[in-house]
Amino acid sequence: MKRIAIPAVVLFIFVALIVRCFKNKKKLIIVWGVAWVVFFFLYIYAVRSGLVSKLLHITGIDMMGRDYLWSLANDYYDLSITYVGHGFEYVDTIVTEWYNSGIINHPYPFHNDILKVFVEMGFPGFVFWTGIQYIITPIFWMHYADEDTALLYLSNLSYMTMTYLTDNTSFSFWCTMALRLLPKPQVWKPKNKKEMQDRIRIMMQEM
Repeated sequence: MKRIAIPAVVLFIFVALIVRCFKNKKKLIIVWGVAWVVFFFLYIYAVRSGLVSKLLHITGIDMMGRDYLWSLANDYYDLSITYVGHGFEYVDTIVTEWYNSGIINHPYPFHNDILKVFVEMGFPGFVFWTGIQYIITPIFWMHYADEDTALLYLSNLSYMTMTYLTDNTSFSFWCTMALRLLPKPQVWKPKNKKEMQDRIRIMMQEM
């Protein structure tokens, strides 16, 4: 289990409960998603400038070499709207090059999916990637199902995002599948026992 996992679960359960108290949850959910996208650019700047490393070291958190890897990547990207990235798997390629040249003693995973995606996809691709997950998908769930389904999705995504910041979980099969499947029961939820029986019977006939 990741060190950030339990605090992240507690935090976003609390946030979700607050959002549920409001009648107009739609605007709050959209603002929440937009806030994540804006935060990511601030986070990338803080990583590039070394601010994240300083804050974590002050709090006594062992970065286990992550900050050194991140600093090595500074020469490979620009914080600019014209930066278009280097393509998929580029970060893995340069980490291997650092290992082969003796800069690092092991080809460690990058442990920062947010920065990794920005380096590889550039500014336009990063906006597209984050926009779909944090803004478009919640809007889709609100339209296709309801606000509670969108809230469930965004709460789970937000919890997982905390691990994206310092780990390699955003493209993990089990993480991404769980994220997509969790809202399904909320959509499928029958109104009564008879409706559930009817749906099960229809599903059995189609098998």
